[in-house]
Amino acid sequence: MQPLEGRGGAKTPEQVVADILPFEVDPALARRALAEVPFWFHTFALNRAEGIYTPGVAVDHRYRLPFLPASFATLRVLDVGTFDGFYAFVAEARGARRVVESRGIPHARLGTVPDSTSMDDEPQQVVSGWRRGLRCSPFVVVAFCFFLPFFSVSSCDTGPQVTATGVGIVVGANPDVEQTGHTAPHAGRFESEARSIQHAARPWTTAALILMIVGIVLMVRVGRLYRVTSLAIPAAAFGAVLKIWGAVDVPSGDATPDDGLLLASVVLFLTMVWQACALTFLVVRSALNPRMNAEWEAHSRRAEHESSRGS
Repeated sequence: MQPLEGRGGAKTPEQVVADILPFEVDPALARRALAEVPFWFHTFALNRAEGIYTPGVAVDHRYRLPFLPASFATLRVLDVGTFDGFYAFVAEARGARRVVESRGIPHARLGTVPDSTSMDDEPQQVVSGWRRGLRCSPFVVVAFCFFLPFFSVSSCDTGPQVTATGVGIVVGANPDVEQTGHTAPHAGRFESEARSIQHAARPWTTAALILMIVGIVLMVRVGRLYRVTSLAIPAAAFGAVLKIWGAVDVPSGDATPDDGLLLASVVLFLTMVWQACALTFLVVRSALNPRMNAEWEAHSRRAEHESSRGS
């Protein structure tokens, strides 16, 4: 990327913006800065007399000029995503009481440019503990559901009620029999039917539980593309839960889903809907917010090529 250098002639829109904050440094020092820094986002007027400007990739910010106060004397400024810090320097030069910069892309100086259309904004951020806990919460709730009854088998009249928890289905434990009346003429049939349901539901219940454990681990460890992960895992687990519902739907009609299976189904469905909506929003936002310009694209490709060559 070559410096914008030259004397005379019409100035580019980027140079017009840069002229509101002229640095006027020694030409030799200006050229050395250009040689040492591989990538510039903003255009700076390093030496107007010599026509030395940094080759910033941000294009035509003239529309911002009317919104910049002539004086920042009574203001404190937070510049979020400051990058090269041009506007932070403008605020400082115009007398701001305090200027704080938040550098959203600290590795740009090293010549690696992030993908601006990424569906995840956190490749290099440290995710806080409470946020990790929030991400894990649907998986934790569903995992807790496995300790609740998944189904029960009983008749409408007085008799025993046979129930099985999700964990009991996975480990193959005997179903729990609760006597609700004085006689139990159908107790043996209900227990046999419950064991048959357990046998049919065990592979899907085991798969769903494993997916929840994997989901908890990934939500703690994964930063990038966590939304995709938190959609794919609930979707797979929801498919397994539907198979459990199918196993409970026996011809006799004596088996009914219980609290654990109902709650797990609701949580998984709501998690899928929420993450699908979030991903749709991010995809639409990326489509409506294209990359900066052709120069940014070219630099990004060169940086990726050099990185792959170096590794």
